[in-house]
Amino acid sequence: MSDTEDASVLGKRTRTRNDEPEQPPPPPPPSNGNENGAENAMDEDGDESDDDVGPMPMPAGEENGVVKKKRKVLPHEKLYLDHLPSADRYFKSFMHRDVINFNVMTRTEFLITTSIDGHLKLWKKQEQGIEFVKHYRAHLATVVAVSASADGQLFASVAEDGSAKVFDVVNFDMINMLKLPYVPNACCWVHRRGQAQGLLAISDKNSGVIRLYDGRGTGEPLETVDKLHRFPVHIMTYSDRYDTVVSADEAGFVEYWQPTEPFEQPKYVPGMWQYKNQTDLYEFKKGAPAKKGLTTAQAAASANPLLAEKAVRDPTLVATGFKRQRFYLFTRSEPEDDKSGDRDIFNERPTREEQTIASSTSAPGKVGPSPVANSATIHTTLGDMHLRLFPQQAPKAVENFVGHARSGYYENVLFHRVIPKFMIQTGDPLGDGTGGESIWGAEFEDEFSDDLKHDRPYTVSMANAGPGTNGSQFFITTNATPWLDKKHTIFGRVLSGLEVVHAIENVKTNKLDKPFEDIKIVNIDVE
Repeated sequence: MSDTEDASVLGKRTRTRNDEPEQPPPPPPPSNGNENGAENAMDEDGDESDDDVGPMPMPAGEENGVVKKKRKVLPHEKLYLDHLPSADRYFKSFMHRDVINFNVMTRTEFLITTSIDGHLKLWKKQEQGIEFVKHYRAHLATVVAVSASADGQLFASVAEDGSAKVFDVVNFDMINMLKLPYVPNACCWVHRRGQAQGLLAISDKNSGVIRLYDGRGTGEPLETVDKLHRFPVHIMTYSDRYDTVVSADEAGFVEYWQPTEPFEQPKYVPGMWQYKNQTDLYEFKKGAPAKKGLTTAQAAASANPLLAEKAVRDPTLVATGFKRQRFYLFTRSEPEDDKSGDRDIFNERPTREEQTIASSTSAPGKVGPSPVANSATIHTTLGDMHLRLFPQQAPKAVENFVGHARSGYYENVLFHRVIPKFMIQTGDPLGDGTGGESIWGAEFEDEFSDDLKHDRPYTVSMANAGPGTNGSQFFITTNATPWLDKKHTIFGRVLSGLEVVHAIENVKTNKLDKPFEDIKIVNIDVE
């Protein structure tokens, strides 16, 4: 069999079902048309609620005759609110080829978005909306962290393969590439505006060490900070105002330090504590927050009347969707109802859901499930993995995979071949790489598409013994494998359960690349 692979998935997805009896619905409100009852529904201020039916709990603060205090108005509150998005629905959305994992807005009015396939796009903020500027294939592996400098001139991204890329934002040009001898975990620009040297801090995924690099220099670290954290640092942010870095590690410890030797807590900041026990920082250690994110904010308000009178103002919130290829712009403008279809910009191929909607209209009288599907979940003894399938580019390969999945052909089949930093392979009922056949009982031809390449990990392809010898075996890559292009049919990609792919990739194997401990497919669900 040729070099092929499959990916295993995390623990079997549990299907829960609520078997408890349903609670009886609340009794309907009285319908006797009593107008006095409607009058009694008014609160003490004489305000009547049109949304609520029946008596409501007493507002907090009004019990025992205590009147709620009037809310204090923040100075320049209207100015703040005028600079925030207020629309209920998103104004426009744009696409990447794969799931978007980061978006960053720079002080130079550039939006930078990245996706898990290593692609990076630059967009320029306009008077209304954004305009596409440039597209980079920045990394061959998943981007794990990004950072924009305080002045908005520099941007950096790091990937799990140890590569770091530095971009000149204003000139939308990639100006440097660093090769790191370790797996990065977080990155942050830690230099002040106007400083000649761009200082980039990068943390190590497997230790508490933080290294400082010249963003325009070589890959040799200028300084190594190894006394602050004992655990891997996964969040860093920089305050240009106080020249201070705030870093948090995976154990919940938070440190404040300056990016110059001796890398100590700043002493000239007004009101700065002397000892941590004077703060609540240890609360993070007691229960480390599950939400990963850290943002600094300037609390100064501008009283410039020209700002409030500005004719063109388009405050925009950029949001990504969970496991989605789109990002969404929320502004102060509501999309027009009659043009709502124009707000989803198809600057890439449609998403899996959009393709499903477009192709799921079945002919009248059609009976039985479709022979193809757009997604699948592989349940293995190590977990679940969700796949996106490509029936448009590889219809026969997808139909073959879906047919075997629905018939139970892949149940209890081993991952029989595992090669680290290359691929994991399965689909052979004999478990030795010599068996398996297609749903048609014969080998079928290859299907190659210029849109699909082995240019990233987590690519799902057919295993074969040469041209036109596809059967049932398939594999999942764990690295970019461009030499397999035009040799193996790509019919899917792994969207989630990536950690399981690597868990299988790292198991111990014999000299024939077969794992010592059996790892099996439990079953496969297709959608």
